[in-house]
Amino acid sequence: MKNLLLVTFIALFLFACKTTSSTAGGPTPAEVFKKIDKNNDGVITKREAELGSDTRLKNNFVYIDKNKDGRVTLREYKKN
Repeated sequence: MKNLLLVTFIALFLFACKTTSSTAGGPTPAEVFKKIDKNNDGVITKREAELGSDTRLKNNFVYIDKNKDGRVTLREYKKN
């Protein structure tokens, strides 16, 4: 019973930390995406990614671009 209580407490704590960090006032993924998408066409090209501020996107562009069309959509960006 003690172990179950401890596991439940830890799970709730981790959930609270995740919720707090994602709403802590930083930019949303959509806001970051829009900032990187310089020509506002709704996709981020490899060139836009290289010029953007998201290091994770720069280093992992080929993995984030799930359909391998050379462009990252907001949906692909949010999944990573």
